[in-house]
Amino acid sequence: MEMKEVFGKGGLISKRLQGWEERSEQVEMAEAVQWAIREGKHLVVEAGTGTGKSLAYLVPLILWAVEERKRAIISTNTKTLQHQLLDKDIPLLQGCLPVKFSSCLALGSQNWLCLRRLNQVLSGGLLLNPMDQRELTKVLQWERRTRTGIRSELERKRRIGIWDRICREPDLCMGKDCPYEDRCYYQGFRRRLFEANLIVVNHHLFFANLSTNGMLLPPYQAVVFDEAHSVEEVATSYLGVRFSNSQLNYLLNFLYNPQTGGGLINRLGKVGGEERERLQTITSETRTAGELFFGEALSRFGPEQRSVRVRERNLITNHLGEPLRRLAYALRDVGKVIRDKEKEVEISALAERCMEFSRTIDRFLDQSLEGWVYWIEIEPKRKRTLVAINMAPIDIADEFRKRILDRTHPVLFTSATLAVAHRFDFLKQRLGLDECRELILPSSFDYRKQVQLYIPQNGPDPRLNPERYTEFVAKETEEILKITKGRAFVLFTSYGMMERVYSQLSERLDGFTLLKQGGASREELLAEFKAKVGSILFGVATFWQGVDVPGEALQCVILTKLPFELPNEPITEARIESLRKRGTNPFLNYQLPQAIMTLKQGFGRLIRNRGDYGLVAILDTRMRRKSYGTKFIDSLPKCKTTNSLDEVREFFQSIPR
Repeated sequence: MEMKEVFGKGGLISKRLQGWEERSEQVEMAEAVQWAIREGKHLVVEAGTGTGKSLAYLVPLILWAVEERKRAIISTNTKTLQHQLLDKDIPLLQGCLPVKFSSCLALGSQNWLCLRRLNQVLSGGLLLNPMDQRELTKVLQWERRTRTGIRSELERKRRIGIWDRICREPDLCMGKDCPYEDRCYYQGFRRRLFEANLIVVNHHLFFANLSTNGMLLPPYQAVVFDEAHSVEEVATSYLGVRFSNSQLNYLLNFLYNPQTGGGLINRLGKVGGEERERLQTITSETRTAGELFFGEALSRFGPEQRSVRVRERNLITNHLGEPLRRLAYALRDVGKVIRDKEKEVEISALAERCMEFSRTIDRFLDQSLEGWVYWIEIEPKRKRTLVAINMAPIDIADEFRKRILDRTHPVLFTSATLAVAHRFDFLKQRLGLDECRELILPSSFDYRKQVQLYIPQNGPDPRLNPERYTEFVAKETEEILKITKGRAFVLFTSYGMMERVYSQLSERLDGFTLLKQGGASREELLAEFKAKVGSILFGVATFWQGVDVPGEALQCVILTKLPFELPNEPITEARIESLRKRGTNPFLNYQLPQAIMTLKQGFGRLIRNRGDYGLVAILDTRMRRKSYGTKFIDSLPKCKTTNSLDEVREFFQSIPR
């Protein structure tokens, strides 16, 4: 089928959707996707906001999947895009394409209620406090009416704290031996998953599936990475390893909680008192060893929030590896004599977790993985300080090529922000993408008419004088917000600077609703922001991308600083060193392109449809003073640029109301 028959004037979509307008960029993208599928070639497409990217790849994918009896994965980075695909785009195409097809949203298995584990809680296997009891009552009321057993149904308004104790855990699943197999919510989902032509996932689940050798998703023959600008970051986190004191405490409390007296050990039934006492003793010894291990990390690096690169082998004494192994052996011994299949599965899974944690500690301390970076993360929490050991590959290009690009054809990458200086070199190098077709499509929005870009002429350098820079940002932001009457995102690259500017402006901006990241969930903040026109939202990384606020509620985006990654962050530092060793300039070939892609994401929060107007203010005057500033400007959509707040005021007076 020709793509113009679907997207063109008088085409299938226009017959279904009143007011549909043909967009030449959308047709061109759909034809490129159709070509990539037919030829089995990889494709990279940057398409500006408003192009209709998702429909452009969905149509050829659906027609191919049905005709060839194939399956495609669509991987996104945000829930916003997932909802658009599943609630809007796919239902539209189900109503207008001349083929029948099915789709399914895939989530991690912990998103489903496990009836066996719920029954275990009900039977008194876990001791609950009054709050847990109230939550359990809510779960039971919901379970009586749910058809899916999926977490999002239950947690629409607030998180259920006991969910971790009643959800499906892959290594605790009994499979066909489970007494609730015929009613299992997760197995019902799996049946729908394997019947689907299209499976929508997030990047995290896609790479989790890779890390489990394909255990989470059915086989597939094509992949689309939408919001592909974030693929490297997510892939690195899943190819890496992390182990924290909170993970250890969760494991040990599941076995035996000294505060409540509950835990698996006290539910072992006919296991003799001697074996039970031995297991309890080893659990307590492991807990003490964990306190020594993570406590030594805290005493060495301090309690403040930080991520610290570890270059020296055996920098911390391995108090914990051997106790974890002893605990694993003790659990295996109990597993050999127990006659309860349910508890046998749990014991086996816990023993394997202990061994895996022990192996992680060994690899971290002896730094045995070549080409990896090692670091310790410290984050103060309300009850206790989180301490985690981390390790990750410095460069994922080879692994990405071997495990994805060489095995699946086609793989499609798309986003509004993939190119740097109108080239895809950066993305291709980072992901090992040697051969592909490339396409850059402009947005259908009229940025020259809809957007004014404000960059101050003079201002302090944020690196040389951070205190003066914070004062400068607060003053500029205050002036801009008074002109725009709020209706703004103020986006930062660090929590510290956000807190300082927010503190100053909260005293000076009377009559405005000020919202700040951290005070509520992202969804709650956005809902309040949209509901109260004139609000101002202060945010960091999570609000630079994947946030969609069309209309009058958002008419100003203030980007307070160029989003260069901190060069002393462990992964960034290791990548910079690796590039230097290869004789490559890390600033020009990594730090600058990465910052440009992030800046384009922040810029893209403003204009979400053809009726939007507004201001993007970039307060970092390095855009004007440094030679690399032109690379940032050249990568943004062409729009009117000014350094005058008077011109900003005139622009807002001219905005159609």
